Amino acid sequence: MVTDLMRRRLRFDAGLADRAHTTLLRAIVFGPEPFQGNRETALVSLAGTLVHEHWHTRQNPFGKTWSFWAGMVTRTHPMQRYERPAYERQAAFLEELAIVRPELGRIARAEARKVRGAFMRHYGGE
Repeated sequence: MVTDLMRRRLRFDAGLADRAHTTLLRAIVFGPEPFQGNRETALVSLAGTLVHEHWHTRQNPFGKTWSFWAGMVTRTHPMQRYERPAYERQAAFLEELAIVRPELGRIARAEARKVRGAFMRHYGGE
């Protein structure tokens, strides 16, 4: 993952309403949200967001189109299938971080809960 991330272009956009997004050219653009809070909270949030967006850089770009049309057919959120694996990897990373860095455990587990809640709020599903 680190070698792959070294090839990615990382940018910051202070006006971005989302935590971050990945462009068609696979650059990762961060908004201000993952940098908020105290140092530990911001580091955990930023790391989780980076895992999420890195997953998007590895997805097939046509996955968004497939997710959209599958959502139309099944009457579920059009981006649910595209976003689910990125949210799952982000939450799994945060749970693992809580184990390997016990001093960040409380923050990482709370962030994992927020991630799962955000997926349910925005995309619904199981």
